[in-house]
Amino acid sequence: MIGDGLLERAKEKIIFFDGAMGTMLMAAGLSSGKSPVAWNLEKPQVVADVHKKYYEAGSDVVHTNTFVGNPLKLIDPELHEKMALQ
Repeated sequence: MIGDGLLERAKEKIIFFDGAMGTMLMAAGLSSGKSPVAWNLEKPQVVADVHKKYYEAGSDVVHTNTFVGNPLKLIDPELHEKMALQ
């Protein structure tokens, strides 16, 4: 459902996107101030479970857990190195 396919589908029905990933990860135990992107490596099953819950709730589109995956947020040398190796 990317690109033109999504546009065509939107002509037929309302498209529902997922919700707040960070909030869901915090509910699953992510500490305040900890990067949610780190959990892609540290707790991939928890991230996958959140995505699954959004699909089960009726989302048509679920985004990746990369909202704060940018150089400013990845300034932590350890996290930056881990993410660069992937």
